[in-house]
Amino acid sequence: MRILIVTAWYHPFIHPRAHRWTAIAGHWAALGHEVHVLCGRLNGTQRYQHLNGVHVYRAGFDSLKEVFYYFFQGKNALSRPGGGVRPIGYFTRVLFFIYRNIWKQIHFPDDACIWYYPALHRAENIVKKHKIEALVSVSFPFTGHLIGLALKKKHPELCWVADTGDPASISQVSLYNRFLYGKAIRCLEKKVLQSADFVSVTTPALKEKYIQFLACRGLK
Repeated sequence: MRILIVTAWYHPFIHPRAHRWTAIAGHWAALGHEVHVLCGRLNGTQRYQHLNGVHVYRAGFDSLKEVFYYFFQGKNALSRPGGGVRPIGYFTRVLFFIYRNIWKQIHFPDDACIWYYPALHRAENIVKKHKIEALVSVSFPFTGHLIGLALKKKHPELCWVADTGDPASISQVSLYNRFLYGKAIRCLEKKVLQSADFVSVTTPALKEKYIQFLACRGLK
C-alpha cells in the first residue's frame, strides 16, 4: 500500500509519538509498503530524507517554541539527541513567559496550530503525487487529526486511521483554554471519531474513555 503518516514528531525527535511511529513506519516499509511521513521541521534535518526505507518530509513548525529553537537556540533545544541544558538568558525567559501566559491561553486547538496550513499543503501534494491509498493522523497534538479530517473530506477514498495517544476533550491535563474552546474541541473530536475509518489508541483505558465519550453523545 501507499501510506501517508501525519505526525508532528518523528525521528530524531525524542517523544513517545516519534518513537512509536518511527518504528511502525520502518516496519511497514520493510514489509514492502510505500511509506511517506509528514512531520514538522527540526534544526539539523533536511526538508526531505529517505530514512530506513521511509520517505520523510518536513514542513512548517509544530509550535512557536520550535520556531525559536530552530533560529535562535538550537543547541539548547529540548526533546532531541544532544540537546544541552544550560542557563537561559533574560530574553529567552521573557519569551517563554509570554508563551506560557499569553500564547498558551489563546492558541487553538493547541500550540501546533501554526503547523496546520504548511502541513496540509504539503500533505495534499504528497497524496496527489504518490497516489496515497491510506492515511494515518497522529495525536497529540490534536492538530494532526484536523489535517487528517481536511484530507479525508477532500479525498474520501482515503482509508483514514486516527491514532490517538492523548485525547483532546477528555484529557485530564489542560492542553488548551477550556473556557474559550471546550465546546469546540468536543465537537471537533466527535467529528474526527465519526469521520475516521478506524480509530486506534495506545491503552485499553483510553479505549473505554472513548466508548463512554461516544455513548454520552448517542453515538456508537
